[in-house]
Amino acid sequence: MSEHGTRRSSRRRLLCAAGTLAAVATAGCSGLVSDSPARTAGEEPQYLLTVRLEDPNGDPVSEASVSVADAEGVIQRAEAKVPSRDGVVSFDLENGDYIIRTESQEYSNVEEPVSIDGEDVEVTITLERGFA
Repeated sequence: MSEHGTRRSSRRRLLCAAGTLAAVATAGCSGLVSDSPARTAGEEPQYLLTVRLEDPNGDPVSEASVSVADAEGVIQRAEAKVPSRDGVVSFDLENGDYIIRTESQEYSNVEEPVSIDGEDVEVTITLERGFA
């Protein structure tokens, strides 16, 4: 066999091996879905806490700030969030016990406990007009 034929045969085998390796590496992976949140090694999984603020009529309240503190009273992520027009705000949190705090100039302030235990949580808080 000539040098040209040997090179072509080697290239063909290399391409065939690469294609086989790619097929083996992805076999059984299509459609694989995980319900657990993405994380890197050593990180605790995080879950979505969704807080919906409404008035006594069930209308959304967006004129408030919402923060989440841990059981010791330390505010998570060192920030308060303002709900969207539909009265919804979300936080990514690890498993644990927390206190949702709302503050507003138009509505009473509220503190409500919540526990995150391996799944996303939705909480609806009704705010009364007036000051706390």
